Amino acid sequence: MSKLIVGKRITFTVIVRDITDRLRTERQLQSLTAELMTAQEEERRRIARELHDDINQRLALVVIEIGNMLSDPSTMTTQVKGTIQSVSQRLARISDDVRHMAYQFHPSILDDLGLTAALKHMADEWSNRTGIKIVIVQEETADLCHAISPVVFIELRRRVLPTS
Repeated sequence: MSKLIVGKRITFTVIVRDITDRLRTERQLQSLTAELMTAQEEERRRIARELHDDINQRLALVVIEIGNMLSDPSTMTTQVKGTIQSVSQRLARISDDVRHMAYQFHPSILDDLGLTAALKHMADEWSNRTGIKIVIVQEETADLCHAISPVVFIELRRRVLPTS
């Protein structure tokens, strides 16, 4: 608003702009962004479950089969036995790596024990990595769970605890 005085005459100029469409578009964009983040998190959860439930289980089965082969030492030479033990150890490491990747995609603690436990676990991990003690103090569990969505927790975790 501007005011112009010419002699005894006072003139006001007011410019009004309708921003209804812009606000509606911004709200739609926020909504779509939230939906996209939720869809991404659901996909991460699916991948994590598949890594853990399918691939890791198949690796475990191979390790068991190798263990069964090693249980009858009369059927193999020392060299073959050593090679099989080496393969078994590598498979166990691969299985650990797959479990770690699944956890990085979507920590199962979030689904199993909830946001509060997941935050405390993340703080403990950070403390172990950095030597800096973190204490989570909360007064009301319900308020915390509604204040932070699991999608926000996952993003926070990715930024605070990068993959090693």
